[in-house]
Amino acid sequence: MKTLPKFFENVLVYSFPNNVALDKLPDFIKSTYIPEDNKQRIVLIERRDNPKKADLDLVEDAFADLLEIFREPEGAAVVLWPVTNPTSAELIAQTAWAVGRDSMVDSKSRGQLQFRGVPKDRYYDLADNTSRTLTGDGLEAFGITPDLAKSMTIKSQTISDFLH
Repeated sequence: MKTLPKFFENVLVYSFPNNVALDKLPDFIKSTYIPEDNKQRIVLIERRDNPKKADLDLVEDAFADLLEIFREPEGAAVVLWPVTNPTSAELIAQTAWAVGRDSMVDSKSRGQLQFRGVPKDRYYDLADNTSRTLTGDGLEAFGITPDLAKSMTIKSQTISDFLH
């Protein structure tokens, strides 16, 4: 998420620190507002992939305050909270929907999007392209043929597993 400005000109990404209480999120969003700046602000709630109970206890009140901020010019921002714990993700999404419905989250997803990653059949091509970009040589220069990669792909759950 932090690399989005490298690919899109009119995007700014702000990281909401993990050592700041979640109920401070609305104030943080207001503090990133720059009048006359037309760039899309994305606020990333980071390093809370598996939220602690303290964060989950603050979700409803923080979202209620956030909804009020969204109604103001300084609240024009997209807030993203990557969560890996499915139970926590469901609770957060349900709370966002209950608090603000489609003013808070997309009505189709109801605030919960699942990133499934790259399909396994693309692992080799992506790794080969990455290798060529970084070293000038494809994977075969290192003895990794498409056939060898197939056996590695079977054992991998993610592209990160494949690359390691």
